Amino acid sequence: MAPAPKFSPEQQQEMILDAAIQCIQESSITDFTMAKIARLAGLSMG
Repeated sequence: MAPAPKFSPEQQQEMILDAAIQCIQESSITDFTMAKIARLAGLSMG
């Protein structure tokens, strides 16, 4: 298994914000979860 790519904190923040915006545009507030944002951003929650 290949190691996970490393992103700078700034890159991670931008990825999370982009994913949150996408989640808001595509879903209702009840579907807005950290797990969904992490999945859309391509990041783990841990």
